[in-house]
Amino acid sequence: MEVRPLDPKHIEEIVISSMLNSTDAMVYCANELNGEEFNNQYFQDIFKLMVELFNSLGRPVCFADVFAEMIKRRMPINDLVMLQNKTALIIDIKNIVWQLKDIYATNYLALINKEINERLIKGEDWYDICVDSINKMERLEDEYSKVNISFQREIDSIVDSIINKTGKSYSKLNVGYPMLNNANIFFSNNLIFLAASPKAGKTRFISSVVKSLLELNDNVSILWFSGEDPKDVVIRYILSLVSGVPDNILSGTNKGSISPEDLVKVKEAKEFLRDKDLHIIDEPQTIDTVQVKFNTFCNKRKHRFNVLIYDNFNIAKDLLSVNMTTNDKDTYIASKFQHINTINNRNGKVSMTIVLDHLSKENLRKQSLEEGYRPRLEQLKGSSRKYEVVSQLLFLNRPSLYKDLMAEEEKKSKLIINGHKFVRTDILKDMLILEVAANRHGEVHDDTMLIRYDADFKTMQITEYPPGVIQVGEYEAYEERNITTVTDEVVKDILKIYGDNDFFSLKVQLQYVVETRKFDVHNNRLTVDFLLNKYASYVESLRDYQNGAYTKKGKDILNFDMFLNKTLYEQTFNKIVHSTELTRDSYLYGV
Repeated sequence: MEVRPLDPKHIEEIVISSMLNSTDAMVYCANELNGEEFNNQYFQDIFKLMVELFNSLGRPVCFADVFAEMIKRRMPINDLVMLQNKTALIIDIKNIVWQLKDIYATNYLALINKEINERLIKGEDWYDICVDSINKMERLEDEYSKVNISFQREIDSIVDSIINKTGKSYSKLNVGYPMLNNANIFFSNNLIFLAASPKAGKTRFISSVVKSLLELNDNVSILWFSGEDPKDVVIRYILSLVSGVPDNILSGTNKGSISPEDLVKVKEAKEFLRDKDLHIIDEPQTIDTVQVKFNTFCNKRKHRFNVLIYDNFNIAKDLLSVNMTTNDKDTYIASKFQHINTINNRNGKVSMTIVLDHLSKENLRKQSLEEGYRPRLEQLKGSSRKYEVVSQLLFLNRPSLYKDLMAEEEKKSKLIINGHKFVRTDILKDMLILEVAANRHGEVHDDTMLIRYDADFKTMQITEYPPGVIQVGEYEAYEERNITTVTDEVVKDILKIYGDNDFFSLKVQLQYVVETRKFDVHNNRLTVDFLLNKYASYVESLRDYQNGAYTKKGKDILNFDMFLNKTLYEQTFNKIVHSTELTRDSYLYGV
């Protein structure tokens, strides 16, 4: 007999109504369903209650049984009365249950497919994904073996999809930056917005990303709409990145001729780009034209990973109707980008869209200086719609743009990087901070949220700071003298500063550490001055607990002898600072 599908919204209601009105229906449904099939939580609760009563009473339950138990448990009963009075005209309850199970199975398979994609994005092993997914589907098949669904066809389709995605190199792009790769951003079907203040280095940063994409991925094709910089400037940026020749030499602004050596590097860079599928358009384009051109671009490259770069969002809206409000324009353009990204990830096509955007300086708050001018959501320009459609929202900050921030940081203590001291502003002048503000396809963690870069804007070279290499040096009293032999004179000098130590005990401890151990766990040479600096940092970090004295408040300050004995010099100590300073240091330097 042919089954006429019912409206899914009413199937659950019909099943519960049938169970309340028919003991036969009640028994059949209790044996065929487990409750998870109900999307409506209220119906699911009623079903599970009826099955519970059925099992406890040892007989089919009726409306009165259910009504009494719901009153007892203080469950809402108005809808129950409605369901009982709404007698279901059911000829064959089996057909209704079949449809309910069919809907559930279809939704379950969709959830499995979603989980597959999420796990692929996280970079999990594709074989493990296959095994887990097939096991889940086989359990579903065993449970619903009487349902006329072609599970094998569904399984085959999903498994083929897994193999198709994981067996090709273009499901995820390699951008050459380990931390940025770990942030799970550069995947197919992603719509990425990169927002920053003007002059923050968006175009230069994305140029570095493009260079890495072309260099590290064999089958990537890029269509770049440059609305701010002419084509020759963008190409020059990439040539500088590939060749290592400073941009001012390529542009001629250094007022000198290019050296023969640099000329060779540029020619090699040209040959590198000649073999790459990179197309740059710098003429003004309407957003509709962008759509047509990228659609055509992708249709011709169905077996490649196609990337659309649009620099920047605000260029397009001026090309729309003057009668549209700013919010209307933003909404229209955002929706267009979403559509462009969607249609070019169908029918075997694989693509990703990157849109650059400006942050407004108008909404900079009073505490911006205190926070290191960290970009905030309220600085986003225009309609919120454009940020509702994105897969990832990225902020880029160039702290050196802010003179008041640089003036304050110049006065503060130096930074220690790989054992060497640096003035903070020497670090900040070339620093870019990328913040993953939102990531629809992956969790935002502390280790992936903020990524710091050292950017040489002359050569266009941008390199990641590994996490944890920057430490705040809060104490600078001792200059390194490379003392590696502990004499009586050395110990006496120390006792002039730290007189609460026993001479012989301190000498023995120092000799053991400096002359026997020689290096700490980080491979730092354990000189006398290195240890003194470590101890000074240790004392400084605890002074807020001591009320300015060596009296116990929260912790005892150990003398230098015991500090060495307990090998505390292996640790890193940060001074307890004002919360504002701590916030700024954490954002700028990761401490």
